[in-house]
Amino acid sequence: MSFALDIRVVQLLCSRICHDLAGPVGAVSNGLELVREMAGSLDTEAMDLVDLSASQMFQRLRFFRVAFGQAQGSVRTTNEARDLVTPAVLGERCSFVWPGTETDTSLPLGDQGLKLMLNMALLAGETLPRGGEVSAALAEQGETTAISLAASGQGARMEGEVRRAMSLESTAEEVTPKSAPALLAGVLAQSLGGQIDIDESMTDRIVLSATVSADG
Repeated sequence: MSFALDIRVVQLLCSRICHDLAGPVGAVSNGLELVREMAGSLDTEAMDLVDLSASQMFQRLRFFRVAFGQAQGSVRTTNEARDLVTPAVLGERCSFVWPGTETDTSLPLGDQGLKLMLNMALLAGETLPRGGEVSAALAEQGETTAISLAASGQGARMEGEVRRAMSLESTAEEVTPKSAPALLAGVLAQSLGGQIDIDESMTDRIVLSATVSADG
């Protein structure tokens, strides 16, 4: 990637963060407006709106901090990683499943590998327009780790611009705030010695997978 493209991708990722936070921030504002209209009385409806929106903002910020930002060493276990991926991040009608994480164990990925996995989870959720389930799997294979994110739900599909960005086939001008996380994921996979494979062979199911260096 050229330096100019690096800067543009950073700008697009910032646009994506601002877009995803605008909704809950606006809802908090609406809730406070209800309070003002009721002469300062915080009724149940307004309180619920503020609580829900504040929670969504917190969850999205936690996720973006690790998935897009510099947060070395902040996530070290499977449960900590799983707890970052919530419906507020994937979509309110999406659930996240990570079989085998009932017992908290050390995460078999470095910071960059975790960043890749989180971006793959975000992208998997975005293939489910009607909601569904995103299931994660990690498998250590000697000096490499296989990452798999399976999205299952009615009408599961990946948009062409996202697919091209993930496969590093997009030009700088083609990248958008929607496809910027896909480009980041593709670049991360490449930097870890792998690539993201996209399996769309099954109806209502898309699987993203990558095999990368275990200490990435």
